[in-house]
Amino acid sequence: MDDEQIIFGNNLRSIRKKRGISLQEIADNVGVTKSFLSQVENAKTWPSLSTLKEITSYLNISISSLLEKKQAADMPVVKKSGRKKLRYSSGITMEMLSYPQPFKQMQPMHFVLEPGATSGGKEYRHFGQEFVYVLKGTLQISLAETRYILQSGDCIYFESSTPHSFVNPSSSEKTEALWIDTPPTF
Repeated sequence: MDDEQIIFGNNLRSIRKKRGISLQEIADNVGVTKSFLSQVENAKTWPSLSTLKEITSYLNISISSLLEKKQAADMPVVKKSGRKKLRYSSGITMEMLSYPQPFKQMQPMHFVLEPGATSGGKEYRHFGQEFVYVLKGTLQISLAETRYILQSGDCIYFESSTPHSFVNPSSSEKTEALWIDTPPTF
């Protein structure tokens, strides 16, 4: 258990309780169990990326809002050592490349996918657009019924409302990508 996971769980619980929403209500609307959400709030597990997106979408919040202690909103520089990281049990690590700001229009992230890492068992969608530039390795992105294989140096731009998912199809090599969402959803 790391500090980000504890902060994440505490913030999720706090937001849920302030809004008077039960674990069961979120579970019913997101398609997970109440006990799973309890484990997330108690920093015992991480949800998959697709489940996390569904939780934050249901609560109408960004993922980064769940990671913040209290960062200065006007900080233009994020040092490598100060990046907020989300580590998923599915083998994905996301590093936030900017601090959350109330009126920010895009969100740059550095994704690292272990061999076989996936966004989750199902496609998801949300409002906005995404740009992905593969820095290292191979990334398979599915958009609706079409699969795209991207290698180092390749990029893709798509509407986030298109059902999408992604995976590192390699069994031995990590994938790294610069990922930009607009508007910010993480």
